[in-house]
Amino acid sequence: MTSNTTEIPYHFLPYVRIQYDWQLAYKQDSDNCWVSYQKDLKNTIHGSVHSTKIDENNYKFESDYGFKLTPNKENKNNIKVENDKYSIEIYAPEKQLKVLGGKKRITSMGVSHLGELGVYGSTDGTLEVFETGDGQIRRKLDGHVGDVDLAMFFPSGRVILSGSSDSRLKIWDAIEGTCASTLVGHIGGITSASLIDRGRNLVSCSRDGTSKLWDVPTSSIISNLTKLSRPINDSFIASSLLDSIPPTTTTTTTTNTTNNNNNNNNNDNNKVDEREVGTDGKTIIIAAEEGFLQAIDLRSKNMISQMNVVQSGEKSTRSVAFNACHVHKNYIIGGDHNGSIYFWDKRNLNSPFCRLQFTNSPIHHIKANSSNSKIANSIWVTSGDGCCFLLDLDKNQIITSLSGIDTDVVTSFNIVGNQAYLTSRDSIIRCYNNLLNI
Repeated sequence: MTSNTTEIPYHFLPYVRIQYDWQLAYKQDSDNCWVSYQKDLKNTIHGSVHSTKIDENNYKFESDYGFKLTPNKENKNNIKVENDKYSIEIYAPEKQLKVLGGKKRITSMGVSHLGELGVYGSTDGTLEVFETGDGQIRRKLDGHVGDVDLAMFFPSGRVILSGSSDSRLKIWDAIEGTCASTLVGHIGGITSASLIDRGRNLVSCSRDGTSKLWDVPTSSIISNLTKLSRPINDSFIASSLLDSIPPTTTTTTTTNTTNNNNNNNNNDNNKVDEREVGTDGKTIIIAAEEGFLQAIDLRSKNMISQMNVVQSGEKSTRSVAFNACHVHKNYIIGGDHNGSIYFWDKRNLNSPFCRLQFTNSPIHHIKANSSNSKIANSIWVTSGDGCCFLLDLDKNQIITSLSGIDTDVVTSFNIVGNQAYLTSRDSIIRCYNNLLNI
């Protein structure tokens, strides 16, 4: 990827998709699923797949229109698909856990750092803690009203943070199932939260356009970090971003945006609140409905930069919502509502240096790959049409896909070790194991 300040370089990422339940082909000899190759946004090659049983443990997959399918003999949930010199590894779920009696939708989900426990939130305000191995429910957590759009574990694996459309955040004991505290201060639904270190402090974001720094032990607000006119959709805390940003970095603002950098009464004269723990050197990145990313220094509470998108020849910034954000190596990454993924260099936040795209559907999640991945420079991205892809950023190529969702929105994505977990707007948790590229 190279930087170009006059026009943002654009790369479409070709990909192959296969019918969401393709692994059922192992159970019968027939033309039993479809496959498609998206060469660009306007051109798609469609084919059908025929499976033939060779012996008890081997099947042959054949297709038309140039598709070549090679099943993994060691893992029937993995198949390699090729077309036009492009190849991708596709994984089906190893298991699918049906929860909530199959009657309610999963709206959010988190997994403990060891991968033993999970927690999901639903549309009726409840959360359930479960064992990822067999789906057994350990605890039911009652207390929210409305959709639970945030469910995550603290690093300890014993404490859960949740947030709901009722505008409240709650801290739960995952073992006992009790609510330790409720954080009240937002006036709109909770959209995102990021823990600082072990979680003594956290930052929450809301549909009310605010982000707040909290002291968890006292359930109190340390600082109001932002006040925007529209929702904040996502956030990410970076630890070393400030070291990369040159002091000459300029800040771009828009007339309809208010950032209360000068309105933090708890931080006059750069005085650090005694409740703050671990904010020094930390930066919060937020993805705004108004169409930009912001980077805010958590210690000083000052906005470092507002990252807008201005295409060559345009006189003003565009207003397409950013739904997801992430910091990876030297990149600040934002995914927008039109399926574009923008990359900024930490050392120059004035303009993105690259735009990737594989869909016109909204980008919903951008996540780091496993820390021990063989493909170090890679990220996971999910979209509103059911895609969950691993992107190799050195090659600008989609190399892995998780199947199992039939063109519906991905409501949560979690990765722990070489395992991944996906949910959609149904009551099924899709579990993937032994992924090769992570």
